[in-house]
Amino acid sequence: MDAINLGPFAISTTRLVVALSLAGLLVAAELLARRVDPVFSEWGWSTLWVALLGARAGYVLIHLGAYAGDPVSALYIWQGGFSPLWGIVAGGVYSVAVFNHHRNLAKWLLIPVLTAGGVWLAFGLSHGGTSAQVKSLPSITLEDLRGTRVNLTSFVGRPVVLNMWATWCPPCRAELPMLAKAAAEYPKVTFVFVDQGQAAYTVRKFLDSEKLAMQWPLLDPRTVISSYYQVTGYPTTLFFNVRGKLINEHLGELSRAALSDYLK
Repeated sequence: MDAINLGPFAISTTRLVVALSLAGLLVAAELLARRVDPVFSEWGWSTLWVALLGARAGYVLIHLGAYAGDPVSALYIWQGGFSPLWGIVAGGVYSVAVFNHHRNLAKWLLIPVLTAGGVWLAFGLSHGGTSAQVKSLPSITLEDLRGTRVNLTSFVGRPVVLNMWATWCPPCRAELPMLAKAAAEYPKVTFVFVDQGQAAYTVRKFLDSEKLAMQWPLLDPRTVISSYYQVTGYPTTLFFNVRGKLINEHLGELSRAALSDYLK
């Protein structure tokens, strides 16, 4: 998995690289504030928030259809969903507005900008090969809730969304209704829900209580799938093409907008 464990938490390397890049920008801005002009400190922090808000707003606008049915979900930033281009534009416009009144200081902006870019390239390139290690749907046999044995290679021939979850996992519980609905809306895609480490009774009781109808609920009591894909946290969702090749992965709760992008 393209993710890193930080204590009990798991974070995707993409999010970690973004956080480190923004931290680099802030550190450079604070150094300039001490050595050149205090205006750089306020600029750094304000640019951070303006860029994040711009990136989120841009993403929501691009995926307006996905958020139209549940506008409040646009505030669920823990699901991810940021447009880097919109964030850069928002931060750039704000910077122009600020340094229009401090034109003699504008040349120093290259230092925090290049610092952020350098961190992005350094860490991004060093972790860029993880996802390139393509894996196929393995010849692993699991059981459904009725005890019927199902080999994962039997799904080859159709696009597959494989979701690893557990009833004790709050983000898993939050995204399951959306995924179950999507399974009905995308009949050409096979949605496989593999519970990790729990008994059939526990899973069945949860699905019945939540009135969730799943296309392919499977049981993985020994978490074989998690081990095979080196999963670092739940929920984790894997996306396979019609040849059964892994083409994308997502760690954490999925939004409807993100799912739409992955399916496209």
